[in-house]
Amino acid sequence: MDFQLDSKFLVIPRGVPGLKPFTIDMSAVYLAEGRLPETRFVNPHTAIELTSAFNEASGLIGKYISWINYEILQAEKEFGLCKATVILDKLPEQALKLKESGIKINEDYREAMIIRDADCSRALDILNGLKASKEFLESKHRLFERAYYSCRNLIAQPQQRHGSFNAFNGELAEPQQNFMGKNETKKSLADDDVIAAYRDFNKEQT
Repeated sequence: MDFQLDSKFLVIPRGVPGLKPFTIDMSAVYLAEGRLPETRFVNPHTAIELTSAFNEASGLIGKYISWINYEILQAEKEFGLCKATVILDKLPEQALKLKESGIKINEDYREAMIIRDADCSRALDILNGLKASKEFLESKHRLFERAYYSCRNLIAQPQQRHGSFNAFNGELAEPQQNFMGKNETKKSLADDDVIAAYRDFNKEQT
C-alpha cells in the first residue's frame, strides 16, 4: 500500500502472496475533491453539473472498494492458514519443551508464537494495509456523498432560501443580516465536514 500524497496512483497489495500489486488511478477522485469548495457557492443551475461530478467520483471509489474487499477476504484466508500452520505444526513442539521445563502452554503464549512467526507477520501486514486502503477510500466516498446530497437538495428545491443572489432576477433571496455594514457572518451552504475535509486536502497538497 502506497499513500504518497504527490502521486495520482494508489498501490494496493494482493491478498495472496506472490501476486503483483495492482494500481488504481486516483486522478478523477482528486479532481472531484478539488471541486469541493464549489459547494459553497452552488446555485440550482451549477448544482446539476456538480452532482454529476461527485456521483461519478463516488461510483469510481465504490468500484475500487469492491476490488479491495475481495483482496481483504483473500488476505484473511492467508492469515488464517499461517496461524493454522503455527498452531498445528509448530506449537506442539514448543508445548512439549515448555512441559519439560515445568511450564504450561496458554493462550498468551500461543498468540506470541503467532505474532513472532514471519509468515503470520507478513500476512497480517498485508491484511492491515488493505484495511487501511479501504478506510482511506471510504472516507472520500462519505465526503462525496455529503457533497452530492448538499447539491442535490438545491436541485430538488430551486426556490430554497440560500442567502445568495437569486439566479432568476438578480435579487437577494432573503434579507441579509450583514447587509449595509452589519457584521453578522453568513452561514455557508456547504456541509461543515465537506469544508473541513477540503482544508485538510489543501494542507496535504502543500
